[in-house]
Amino acid sequence: MSDEVIVSDDWTRNWQASIAVKITALVMWVIIVAVFIVATWLLRDMESRLQADFEAEADSMAYQVATLVKTGSDSGYADLAGRLAELQQDSGFSAIGLQIGRRDYFVGDAGQGGVIERHLPTALAPGQDIDLEVFHPDLDGLVAQRRNQLVIGIFATLLVFGLFLTWSIRTIVHRPLQQLVSATRAVSEGRREVRLDISREDEFGYLSRFFNQMLDRLMAQQRELEQAAEEARSVSRAKSAFLANMSHELRTPLNAIIGYSEMLEEEAGDLGVKELTPDLHKIKSAGRHLLSLINDVLDLSKIEAGKMEVNPVMFRLRDLVNDVVDNIQPMISHNSNRFEVQVPESPGRMFSDETKLRQVLMNLLSNAAKFTENGEVRLGLARRREGEQEWIDFTVEDTGIGIPPEKLDRLFQEFSQIDSSSTRKYGGTGLGLAISRRICEKLGGSVEVDSEPGRGSRFTLRLPADLSRLQPESPVRPELSESPLPVPEPITAVPVDCQALVVDDNAASRDLVRRTLQAEGVEVIEARDGREAIGLLESLRPQLICTDLILPNMNGFDFIKWLRGNPATAALPLVVVSAMDINENDRRELDQHRAAVVPKGVNLRQHLVAVLHGLDLAGKGDADGETAAG
Repeated sequence: MSDEVIVSDDWTRNWQASIAVKITALVMWVIIVAVFIVATWLLRDMESRLQADFEAEADSMAYQVATLVKTGSDSGYADLAGRLAELQQDSGFSAIGLQIGRRDYFVGDAGQGGVIERHLPTALAPGQDIDLEVFHPDLDGLVAQRRNQLVIGIFATLLVFGLFLTWSIRTIVHRPLQQLVSATRAVSEGRREVRLDISREDEFGYLSRFFNQMLDRLMAQQRELEQAAEEARSVSRAKSAFLANMSHELRTPLNAIIGYSEMLEEEAGDLGVKELTPDLHKIKSAGRHLLSLINDVLDLSKIEAGKMEVNPVMFRLRDLVNDVVDNIQPMISHNSNRFEVQVPESPGRMFSDETKLRQVLMNLLSNAAKFTENGEVRLGLARRREGEQEWIDFTVEDTGIGIPPEKLDRLFQEFSQIDSSSTRKYGGTGLGLAISRRICEKLGGSVEVDSEPGRGSRFTLRLPADLSRLQPESPVRPELSESPLPVPEPITAVPVDCQALVVDDNAASRDLVRRTLQAEGVEVIEARDGREAIGLLESLRPQLICTDLILPNMNGFDFIKWLRGNPATAALPLVVVSAMDINENDRRELDQHRAAVVPKGVNLRQHLVAVLHGLDLAGKGDADGETAAG
C-alpha cells in the first residue's frame, strides 16, 4: 500500500482556492507593474506637457479676450475689466494683463509664476496695439503637486486592492484554515467530538470531509482500543488471580510433600532405618526443585506486571556469602566440582534487597554447578568506587561447557535455552537468567557475561553498595546493629506444655504443623477456618496461634484483625504459616499486628521450632532466603 499523497489539479474541484492562492500573486504583480508603467509615463516630461497646456490655454484666452475687445469697443471698454476678471477666475491662470494702446487692464495676482504673451490683431482697435499677458503658476511647484497627487492616488488604489485581496484571502483561504487549525488543536486536547463544516464545494470542503472521516475512524479505533485495553486489564486481573490461586493450590500440596519428606527423613534417622534416607532425600530435593520452578514462573509474572517490590535492608556481606555457600555447596559437589570463594576477610556491609540478591547469586551458582563437571566454580566479591558511589562486584566463574558467541544474545531471554533440542542434556525452564537480569536492573545494577565454548563462563554482577543513593525516595537506611536482632513483642519464648491453636483449611498442612509442635511438647487444637477458630476461642485460651492467610468463610487477615481487636486475644503470640505470596503491603499490615511470618515448605519445622524459642521469625525467613509465600 502506497503512502504517497496525491494532489489534484482539477480546476473544476479546486477553482476557489486556486484563484485565491495561485493567481492572486500573479494578478498582484501585474497590477503593480501596470501602475508603475502608468506612473512613469505620467511623470515623464510633465513640465513640458504642462507648458504646452498653458500655451494652448493662452491661445484660447487670447481668442476670448479678442472677442471682448471687439464687443467692448462700442461702449468704450466700460465693462472690460469685469469681464477679464471673470475669464481669469474661470481659467487656470493666476493673472491676466491687457494693454490697448495706452490703456492697461490687469486682474489677479501674478505671483512668481511664468507669463505667456500674445499680440492681438490691431483690427480690433484701429490705430492701437493690443498686447495680452497671461500669468500661470510656477511649473516646478505644479509638477511637485501633480506628482504627489499621483503617488497618493496610486497608494490609495493599491490600498483598496490590498484590502479587497485580504478580505478575499481571509474569506476563501484563511477562515477555513483557521477552522482546521482550531479543530486540530481541539482534537490534540482530547476533544474528539469536533467536526468541520462540509458545505463548501472546493478542496477545503473535501479536506473538511476527510478530516471528519478521519475523526470518525479515530473515534472508532479509540473505542476498539479502550475495549481491548479493558479486556487486557480483565485478562491481567484474571491472570493475577489465577496465579495467586494456583500459587496457593500448587504450593500447598508441594509444601506438604517437602514437609513430610523432612519429617520422615528425621524419623528414619532416629529409628535407624538408614536405607530409607537416600530415597527420602531425593523426594525432598525433587520437591524443592519443583518449588523453585514454580517460584520462577511467579517471579516472572510479577516482573512483567510491574509488581516486583524492592525491600532494601542493611546487611553484612560476609553473612550473605556464608549463607549462599552453605546452600549451594551440595549442588556444586554433586558433579564432583571444586568450590572456591574469593571474598575479602571483611567485605563490609551493603544496603540493598538481601533476599533478591541471594536469589540471583544462587541462580548463577546453580547454573555454574549444573553446566560444569569435574571442574571448578569460583565466587568472587570486590568493592570499588566510582565518583561518590560505591559499587559491589560479584563474579561467578566456572570451567564448564561455555556458551557459543552467537547464542549469547538469547541468554537472558525468557523461556530461552542455549540447547532447546529434544536431546538436550540439561534441564530448566530458561527463566533463571532472565529473572536475574530483571532483578539486577531493579536493584540499580547490571549483569554481564563473558564465555568461551569449552573453557567456561564468567558472570559479573555489578550493584550499588547503597541503593538509597540511586533511589532518593527510599526510606532512611537502618544502621546495622552489632547486637542480636531484637525479639518482637508479644512473640516471646513460649513455655513447654502450652496449648496452640492451628488454623488451616488444608488437613496435610495442619498435620505438619501439629506434629512439629507436638514434638516440642505443645498441645495442638485444630480449626479449619476463622469462624471455627473464633468459636473455639470463646471457651479455650491457647498460648500460641498459628494461622494460614487463605481460609474459607473468613480470610486470615480478617481473623487476625478480630484477634487483635478482642481484648482476650490481643496479646497472644501470633505466627502466620502460609503459602501465599506476601507483598510489601501485606507484610506491613502483619507487622502492625505483631505477627511473625513462616513460609510453608522448606525448613518449616526449623522455623516453627525457632518460634518456640522466641526468635524473630520474620527476619529469620528473609535471612534463609525463602520466599514468604504460601
